[in-house]
Formats: sequence, structure tokens, C-alpha cells
Amino acid sequence: MPQLIITQTPAQAAGEQINNLIQEHLGDVVCLISGGSALDIVKYIRPGKKCFHADCKEYHCDKSECRTIFMMGDERVSREPHINNFLQLKNRYTKHPILSHVIETVPEENESAKKFALRIEENFFLF
Repeated sequence: MPQLIITQTPAQAAGEQINNLIQEHLGDVVCLISGGSALDIVKYIRPGKKCFHADCKEYHCDKSECRTIFMMGDERVSREPHINNFLQLKNRYTKHPILSHVIETVPEENESAKKFALRIEENFFLF
């Protein structure tokens, strides 16, 4: 049942909630994030999670069903760093571990919105 959360630190509360859901979920996780104030939650998210495989001794597992994949919503199809959500993420969190688990969503030079969307969709299913 949905729960109303009242807090003075909404980005932290949302980020920690998302992080807890990722950590508790068995199997792949896909986390889609938009830009703007949603970027504030990233510092509270850790992409790795505890492995549930009996044969793994590591905290982070490289088996496909333990992946956490992040993707920024870049509906404006821009290469401008102040507009493109992926570039904002990359510039704001230069050393955050989420960057090694994120699908890059920057359109190529002169790429149409349709071709960009098809390329990102293909990358998403290959990731």
C-alpha cells in the first residue's frame, strides 16, 4: 500500500528508498531516472547489490541476473551538456559508481530523434 512520506530531505528519502528496493530485489533491476531535481537522488544510490548465488563469495556479482542498469530519460534529444540528462549526470557525479552501470543517452551528431530512439532501444536490450 502506498505510504505518504513527509520529510525535510526528499531527495535523500527517495534515493534511499530506491537503493533499498534495488538491494532487496533478486534479479536484474532497471532504474530509469529523469533529469533536473531527480539527479539529487543519485548520491544515495549504490548500484552493486548482494549476490544471491550460492557459489558467489563477492558482494558484487557479474552474473547477468544480478545486474543493475540505470538510464537517464533524454526526451529532448540534445547534445548540450546543460540540457542532456545523461551529460548532467556524468558532469555532476564524475566518480559515482552509477556511471559504470548507466546506458549513455547522447545523440550522435545530426542523428534524428527517431534514429536516436531506435539506437537507445537497441542498446538497452543489449546491455
